[in-house]
Amino acid sequence: MPAISFRVLPLLIFVPAALVHSQDVPDPDAIIQMEQESIRITEQFLRDTLEIRLRYEFGDRFLGRQDRETMQTLARRCRERLQEIHHLQSAAKEFIEAYEGDDWDARFGDTGLWRKLHSDAGRTAWFLCQTNYWFALSADAAACQTELRNLLESCRQNAERFDPHQALLLTAQAQIQLARQDFGYLRQAEQTLLELLTRYAENRNLPDAAYFQAVMLRLKMDGKAPADQIVRIRSALSKTKWANDPELNIRLAFLELRSGEPSEQRVTEIVNRLPGIQPLIATTLLDDLTCRFQENTLTPSDLQPMASLSFGLALQQACRDEPEKHIGLLEHLSQLSSSPRPLLHFALAQAYRTANPEKAIAQYVLAATGQKQKADPQLDVPAVALAAAAARQAYQLYFTDESRAPLACQTLAFYYDLAEDRPDPKLEYAYATVLRACQKTESADTLLLKIADQSGPYAWQARLDRILCRLENQPLSETERELIQHKIHDLIVTVPTITDQDKQVRTQAIVLWCRLTLEKPTSQEAEKVLQLLDTVTDMDPATAAVLRSMALRTQKNDLNAYPKAAAAISSVLDSPDQNVLAEALAILTDTIERIDQFQAIKNYPSFVLRLRKLALYAIAELDAEQRSQMQLIMAELLTVLPEDKEALEQARSLLDYLHPGPNTQDFDWMRSKARLLTANKQFVEAAETWEILSQAAGGYRDKDPWSWWQARYYQIYCYSRISSTRPSEIYHAIDVLLNSTPDCPPFWKDRLNALQKSP
Repeated sequence: MPAISFRVLPLLIFVPAALVHSQDVPDPDAIIQMEQESIRITEQFLRDTLEIRLRYEFGDRFLGRQDRETMQTLARRCRERLQEIHHLQSAAKEFIEAYEGDDWDARFGDTGLWRKLHSDAGRTAWFLCQTNYWFALSADAAACQTELRNLLESCRQNAERFDPHQALLLTAQAQIQLARQDFGYLRQAEQTLLELLTRYAENRNLPDAAYFQAVMLRLKMDGKAPADQIVRIRSALSKTKWANDPELNIRLAFLELRSGEPSEQRVTEIVNRLPGIQPLIATTLLDDLTCRFQENTLTPSDLQPMASLSFGLALQQACRDEPEKHIGLLEHLSQLSSSPRPLLHFALAQAYRTANPEKAIAQYVLAATGQKQKADPQLDVPAVALAAAAARQAYQLYFTDESRAPLACQTLAFYYDLAEDRPDPKLEYAYATVLRACQKTESADTLLLKIADQSGPYAWQARLDRILCRLENQPLSETERELIQHKIHDLIVTVPTITDQDKQVRTQAIVLWCRLTLEKPTSQEAEKVLQLLDTVTDMDPATAAVLRSMALRTQKNDLNAYPKAAAAISSVLDSPDQNVLAEALAILTDTIERIDQFQAIKNYPSFVLRLRKLALYAIAELDAEQRSQMQLIMAELLTVLPEDKEALEQARSLLDYLHPGPNTQDFDWMRSKARLLTANKQFVEAAETWEILSQAAGGYRDKDPWSWWQARYYQIYCYSRISSTRPSEIYHAIDVLLNSTPDCPPFWKDRLNALQKSP
């Protein structure tokens, strides 16, 4: 409610002082402004509360807490302002009446000022009564009774000042409300209405708004308005200047909807005759049902008109107005009805969409079935569209939980049968997908072939899926496998890349071809994979990184391949794709035992730091059993840059934490320990540890000569750094080693020769 304007308010504050303490005539402008403000405030209140008042008239109660609270707030604000204005008007009137000067007539009589104040104060008192009525209804029970009795007394005291017809109508309304606690008031209300209607008859007054409201109120008291009575009221109203009054027409429409079972034609006429009324009617009908449901007063007998247009309006509103809020009501209506109409099933489906997708699917199917048998006139959704909604919901459910594949398959089959020869391409392909998921291979292949032979948006996807079906469901020879790879490659070359869907198919085909190729890769094939990946821009970054890394790891002779692989995987560590972790582990496992080889690359320190990043990622992702092994790899990586003293200290702490125990020898732990001792120049202990490692590795030297030669090299290297060791001893030891064991890998042979030349 807008506040009193700044221009008017000072006058309202000034008037009492002028009237009480000054001998001057009260300011006529201030009196006029008080009158205008009184009218404005009341009209604003009536506009702001129109829908709430009409909804109350329909249900004889507030339809929800919000209506009550809003009414109480607006009514309190309005009556406080009207009380202030009435006080000012009464003070001005009393000032004039107390004036005893000889010029009274000249000042107040002839000017009409007293008569105006008398009239204005009476009008404001009437406005107050109207407002107090609604304030009383919004109050608690005890306060309501008190306020209504005060209202009756005010109407009685001001009987001569109020319009008699309106005053009698308000009195009757208050008495009816009081009768809820004291039945004796009901008889008084009947007498008051009789008196009012008798006055119209005796005085031959033309029907006005109060008359029509009184007639409708009398019919409401009877509990039901006969159709012929409604017709007579409507006819009489149409012949007056109130014929197009929205409030009277809506009251009459609500009386008809509430009191009987108007035909669909009548409801349609009501809606069409009053533009914009349908949302109000629909909301009111729905809220009335909700209130009765919450009050536990909704019974099967209330649902006899469930097929009616008015009931349909309520269900339509439930579908529009956050349907999940109405699940309880809709379920109750469904239980009360022996044969729920399709619109009710649809409303339930909309309500269940988020809360219970499986129930939503079932309700969509029931709605579609009912709609196909006999179309619901208020559900403008055809049966096939309802089945499609069920199918989409079921496929989405399967997409998030593959165990729901049977439900999705059943629902999509229902839709597919209903759609006959014009299914939605996306749902047709979805049906083929869930057929595959349910191991219905033959049916899936038949449908995929049909889709592939069409020119629809999923034709290329269907062709790729048929290839996938062969890979998944049939044991293939090497020749057949190669043939499939060629087919996939042909698809990659021929699929158009105009639509996003076809671009996605090409990307999927590239991923599949790359994975098949990398199962048994050669360096040449791996290079083809890398070249093909360079042509793709819309592939999932994690997938692209994994495939790139797999291809790079096949190039064992290129020392720069693993740094590139590590860089690719490091860029997608935030991906949930488990293949990222698997590839990170492969890179770390491949590189840690041969880390010495990578010292020759240009950016070796950066490579080591990237490997440490991968190790930290893996430690965070792995379970406890696997984590300790990865921590050992991390410890070793912390030792391979001797100039990084902080890393060496971290390695020492980590190895102390991972110590296997005094009587246990863990090869990986000992190798990390040996590297740490070497990096810290503790050469005596380091040489002894490397010697133990070489002895341990000697047992499987035939299978893994690298580890043995690594240990032997570092054993000799550490001895060469002990001050008491002579260069000739190192030379002789290397000479004997190389001559007695000719299977030395070239890398370690070069390192030993270099050490022999400059120990």
